[in-house]
Amino acid sequence: MKKVLMFALAIMMIAPAAMADHFGVYSDMAGTNCEVAPTAIAPITVYVVHKTTGTTGSQFLVVNTTDWTWSASVLNGYLAIGDAFTDLSLAYGGCLAGPDLAVVSLSGFSFPVPGKTCGTLEIQPAPNKVGIISVDCTFAELVATGGKMTFYNDGTCPCESPNATEESTWGKVKSLYR
Repeated sequence: MKKVLMFALAIMMIAPAAMADHFGVYSDMAGTNCEVAPTAIAPITVYVVHKTTGTTGSQFLVVNTTDWTWSASVLNGYLAIGDAFTDLSLAYGGCLAGPDLAVVSLSGFSFPVPGKTCGTLEIQPAPNKVGIISVDCTFAELVATGGKMTFYNDGTCPCESPNATEESTWGKVKSLYR
């Protein structure tokens, strides 16, 4: 019984570390829809959503492969340094629990082009960073995953789902290259 209890406790301590934060671009602030199929010339607002269990800040950039020009606005009074399309660092002003925090709104004007498919807004690492950065509630920098929003006219371009992550050690990484 004692061993089972210790094993259960160990699993509970490891599980949160294995869950990586995720950043995606969605048509809603709840982070549920990452596809848009504009059919008319119209203004569009989408949101960068930080999916987290607890965070104090982040650093990322948004890569635009659509034909549209976007303007970014930081939400909720978060302290921002930089620009969303070159290198954006955000301080949230305290430890915020998720699950979904809309951090930036992106506004653009859609111009559907016949035959044009698969434009995206994608979250990627800021320059000179090894990954998308999420700062946890102990102020440790963690690497997060990034997703993309797909803009299409014919329905053939699905969203990218978040990559699964697992905890690793340096020995495991080195063994991949032997």
